Amino acid sequence: MPLDTSDLVDLDLWFYNLDNGRPDQVVQEELEAIASTEPAFIGTCEAIGYVFDPLPRLELVRDRSTPSRANIATWVRKDLAGDLEQRWLDLSTTWPRTDRPGTHEPRSFQRVLVGRIPVFTAHQPPPHVGTATAVGQQEGVDALTRAIAPWHRSDWTRRVPAEQEQARERPRVLLWDANRRPGDAGPGPTLLARQVHGRSVGHRIDGAVVSGVTRVSRVDYPEQVAGVPLGSDHHHAFRFTLSVHRRWVEPSSDRR
Repeated sequence: MPLDTSDLVDLDLWFYNLDNGRPDQVVQEELEAIASTEPAFIGTCEAIGYVFDPLPRLELVRDRSTPSRANIATWVRKDLAGDLEQRWLDLSTTWPRTDRPGTHEPRSFQRVLVGRIPVFTAHQPPPHVGTATAVGQQEGVDALTRAIAPWHRSDWTRRVPAEQEQARERPRVLLWDANRRPGDAGPGPTLLARQVHGRSVGHRIDGAVVSGVTRVSRVDYPEQVAGVPLGSDHHHAFRFTLSVHRRWVEPSSDRR
């Protein structure tokens, strides 16, 4: 279905790999700079151990019950934060630690609603950890495929045609560190976008996958924001503008 441009709302969405072990104050200054752009959503990974002060106009959504979930922290603009219930995709693949002896915990991916739009934040297993890279990244792509694309779920055929049409139109967004670039072979952005009938946004390992009836613009990888350098090991954040029909940003109990 083509996008009706008569009543669009623009949402600025950000993703930032914070990098582990940096001073809280430095990370807080970076996040405050990003918040000054008045985003609809900020997704981050490598958030373990950080303590965040409140950001203006944004609600922090976080679960530190396990190290896997504590890796993710997100913020939703308050006027879009009607339902901040988190859903989690808890994975099982582990791999040898690269910074010290031991086994790294599996990944967990978060889903929250921004208005009525499901937004996922994910961090795929790293490269160069042997067979665990392909196995873990494939597990992540498979889990995200089922979560983003309801036609891959077992109950899809029980939905009436009108519900199926609405589900296909509904915007869904993944912001992630895919640890693969778009166009790379294997379980990465290109494969996931194809499986969810969507598109990959960006050209680096930090990026997005978007499905549903939407328009994407202003894709950027800023290295500084409001004069504040972004000092993680990626040296940049990722941002883009998502345009959706106004009905999708009105808070709703519809969680499909």
